[in-house]
Amino acid sequence: MIIDKRENYPMLNRLNIYLKIIEGVNGFIAGGCFRSIFEGSFPKDVDIFFYREEDFIAAKEMYIGKDWKIAYENENAIGFYKKGYCRVDLVRSIYGSLEYVLSNFDFTVTKFAMNSEYILYAETYWRDLYLKRIVCDDKIPMPIGTFERTQKYAKYGYFMCRETKAKLLQAIRNSALADIEISRSLYQGWD
Repeated sequence: MIIDKRENYPMLNRLNIYLKIIEGVNGFIAGGCFRSIFEGSFPKDVDIFFYREEDFIAAKEMYIGKDWKIAYENENAIGFYKKGYCRVDLVRSIYGSLEYVLSNFDFTVTKFAMNSEYILYAETYWRDLYLKRIVCDDKIPMPIGTFERTQKYAKYGYFMCRETKAKLLQAIRNSALADIEISRSLYQGWD
């Protein structure tokens, strides 16, 4: 993982409002919203992750207190919306540091996170973003869900590299039938 200063990425300042709402809470933005911004479009949602469950609970109360409306709620996340903003998903399916959370993401083009101080991203993030390539560099925690997400990313023009195809096929082959049931929810709120 690569660490860099926030001020080197002024285009990310548009996300400050989502972190400002939870000021004082240990939360950070991670996932596919950065891909959208770097491609020049506006993200459809912003995923906020937390170090601990207590941080998630505090952030949820802050969003409710700022007159955001609940879009959905399930065991993995709660989504909020407000006119003029993109949807915010507060993720509760995984807690931990930026490094830990990103290590559980499957695609390198989603392994990008920022907090109020710095950003962190996968070593091959920029190459894979530029090449519009889906690379699973480490874990494939939910192979069926990952396969389904590759189809979503294909709509954006992203395709798997040869190594990822082989790795994903092997992971699917090794997965239990119970994993197929888990995949019905597609993923755990992780982008």
